[in-house]
Amino acid sequence: MKTINIIVLFFFLILLMSCSPPIKVMTDYDSQYDYTSLKTFKWILVETPPSISELRVKRFMIAINSELEAKGFVQSNEDPDFFIAGHGMTETKIAMTDWGYGPGPYRRWGSYEFDIDTYEEGTILLDFVDSNSEELFWRGIGTRVTVEPNLSENEQVEKYERIANELLKEFPPTK
Repeated sequence: MKTINIIVLFFFLILLMSCSPPIKVMTDYDSQYDYTSLKTFKWILVETPPSISELRVKRFMIAINSELEAKGFVQSNEDPDFFIAGHGMTETKIAMTDWGYGPGPYRRWGSYEFDIDTYEEGTILLDFVDSNSEELFWRGIGTRVTVEPNLSENEQVEKYERIANELLKEFPPTK
């Protein structure tokens, strides 16, 4: 069995959603794959970039593990049925608020006032790869994930649990 080194792990945005809009989740999967044979999984780990806190990555992995264990899967380092690879990316977004001031009394123009803020928004991908064939059979994508670097440990755990729940809601797929 070849080790899969191609997949780059991690969630540049593991610093994810709290009071922001809910993440948007999309899934894609191989409808011919035998999901009933899956029992054990293992994470594919690649060196975490220095800008990403390994503690945050671990918290997110624990949230994913908990969701999978609640569905009856077991993490195993010896001969797992499938691998999990996580990917992430962020994008700087701009939010502009127009306070709507317009013409003042006597047809003179009042002042316009805008607030412009930037924030980081991310995307998380979870790829599930068959350990024997090394083929992708399921992908979960979470978008609109707001990066929040100042969350406490407890806030991070809660946020990652919500995201893991949303990402894995439709795994394994039902026919």
